[in-house]
Amino acid sequence: MRILIVEPECEGHHVALYVKELLRQIAKRKKITNVTLLTSKKILKYPLIKELKKEIKDLRVYTDFNLDYPKNNKNVFSLLFFQINNFFILKEIYNKQLKKNNFDYIFINTLDYLEKAISIFGTPFKEIPFSGIFLNPKIHLKKNLLFYLYYYLLKRLFRIKELKSIFSNDKFFVEFCKNKLTKYNHKVSYFAEPVSPLLGPNKTYSRNFFDFKKKHFVILVYGALKNSKSIQELLLTINIIKNKNIKVIIAGQQTSYVKKIMAQDYVKKLIINKIVFVSQGFHNNFKESLIFNASNLVWLAYKNGSYGSSGILFKAASSKLPVITTKEGLTGWQNKKYKFGVIINLNNYEDISNKILDISSNKLKYKKFSNNIFRFFREQQKFNFANVILDKII
Repeated sequence: MRILIVEPECEGHHVALYVKELLRQIAKRKKITNVTLLTSKKILKYPLIKELKKEIKDLRVYTDFNLDYPKNNKNVFSLLFFQINNFFILKEIYNKQLKKNNFDYIFINTLDYLEKAISIFGTPFKEIPFSGIFLNPKIHLKKNLLFYLYYYLLKRLFRIKELKSIFSNDKFFVEFCKNKLTKYNHKVSYFAEPVSPLLGPNKTYSRNFFDFKKKHFVILVYGALKNSKSIQELLLTINIIKNKNIKVIIAGQQTSYVKKIMAQDYVKKLIINKIVFVSQGFHNNFKESLIFNASNLVWLAYKNGSYGSSGILFKAASSKLPVITTKEGLTGWQNKKYKFGVIINLNNYEDISNKILDISSNKLKYKKFSNNIFRFFREQQKFNFANVILDKII
């Protein structure tokens, strides 16, 4: 079986998480004999692609699918034009370079760049069956005027006979589809976020690496570091608390917005005083193990809530690390339901301070959160990411 995987983005849930896990599981399945990845030139900046080529025998990589995001005025029309532009770029690449490979199946790792254009124009791959992941669908969140347009386009998408499956990590969206689009129930599936096991240094080594003592309580901020992660709110709170036993690790690729935050005088002082520790750029398994095993709590307090699933949540859960969230969004809903961490009000620094001080000193509460988050992780494993997808494809 010959498979083409399409994913132009590298960070976050894209090549670095989903595609990496999918490729590793594909390598174990004898029925799939040939895999090609269509991505963007961005991937050449990352060591990840070299790792994957070592692991996946005969992996072919094309770097021609480069997205041109709208720079300003990200309204409905500019984003629709963005998708239409992506659709025709992908169609041209497929017809000119990839069609000759005679793929049996095509997997679009992130449908969010294309799904409305596919609804309008149909499949870009002619008669080849395809499926994909809906990372951040919002149709089920608000019933406004746009809802009816998006609902109409979603129905058109499901009607395409070459589209075999849509996968989503958003249980709300999956339930919405199953209730509203009952005719296409067989085409929608829920999956849990993939988590690679931490194979690097253990807890003792990791704590010693940062010179953390038993009394130190460490909060980790990890992943694509951008405004939505509320990093400034956390750092301002830490500066207010002035408790030397509470430490922060900020690890990942920083956006220009976050770089400006990190350049502020009070933050520089926190770094000099070894309250805040910074680890920039791509994190391989060794570095991931180092920061997670050194930490006590993971910061997931997204601004306005996060309505997509959080890969960092699942990484924290697999490590039995409680989290800090707001009450909004999917992560907030999960925290309220499973009680696996602290819930804060981002607009109230006193609330954030009190909650951090409480969880850092209340061992009984911490253990309860730790047990609950690991129970949540175990429960989600029946929706194993790669198994859910590959069982539908093969």
